[in-house]
Amino acid sequence: MSKLLVSSSRSVYVVNHVETMPLTNRRRIMFLSPEHEERLGEQAYREILSSSRLLPPSHPMSRAVTRVGHKIAQETNAPFMKWTFHVIEAKEPNAFCLPGGKVFVHSGLFKVLRNEDALAAVMFHEAAHGLARHGAEKISFSLLVYGLLALIFPDYGQISDLMVKLAVDLPFSRKLELEADSIGLRLMAQACYDPRASIQMNTSLGQLDKGSQFKYFSTHPPSAERVQALREQLNNALEIYEASDCGSRKQAFAKAMKPAFSPQVILNHQLGSNRIAVSSQLIKSEASSKNQRLTASTNIVSTVKTRFV
Repeated sequence: MSKLLVSSSRSVYVVNHVETMPLTNRRRIMFLSPEHEERLGEQAYREILSSSRLLPPSHPMSRAVTRVGHKIAQETNAPFMKWTFHVIEAKEPNAFCLPGGKVFVHSGLFKVLRNEDALAAVMFHEAAHGLARHGAEKISFSLLVYGLLALIFPDYGQISDLMVKLAVDLPFSRKLELEADSIGLRLMAQACYDPRASIQMNTSLGQLDKGSQFKYFSTHPPSAERVQALREQLNNALEIYEASDCGSRKQAFAKAMKPAFSPQVILNHQLGSNRIAVSSQLIKSEASSKNQRLTASTNIVSTVKTRFV
């Protein structure tokens, strides 16, 4: 009898946490409140700021990201999102959005970007994750899955975590990636970015990931699947784009963004990183030959070099 009551109470709890995701009208489980999610995002944000090298706001790459970020803030009109945008000094072409709207773009991404439309394709995809609260949804989904396993199989520890991950967690993650693609595509078109750039970017990133397909496919759908899904939605996105009166706005924005994507800016950025690495090594060598008072400085330089070069 007691087990039945416990089971019933858990069922009521789950039902009370079913909601409709506003952007797609999809029904889902959500156990985390927006406030709880925001606290998690703030904690992760502080950790990233303390462990990463950020490009200054005056850098062309930072200005480009900020300009697209302003468009994201305008078009999403989401007061609950405290949008913040940064560029991290990192070689890997990557970007991510923390809960609450903290968006980070790796400087290495600019090596594969053709123009501001391509940057927008990436940033609007990441912003879509934040708007849809995908981070909180993943946590909620995991709590539900493992809670059910514990209820049905009290000794579920014998079940391989890897099997659960492959059969449940990863397919769910891929589903959310496709949803973020769809939301981001609509929003970027509404903001006067050519939605065809999203297809081009996914194709380019798919080529880069060919050497590490297992890792890439673990949390993201295959590039071909993402491109196909985007193509199926492209006509609708183009209608939004053409109806947004983007002509004059597009020309002015493209002119302002052009410096960030010039080969010279990217080359100068790479050369600057190399100079930092060389300087760090020289300081480290010099410090090692001096007295012990310089040991702390040497360790700091060594840490910076390991982290960012």
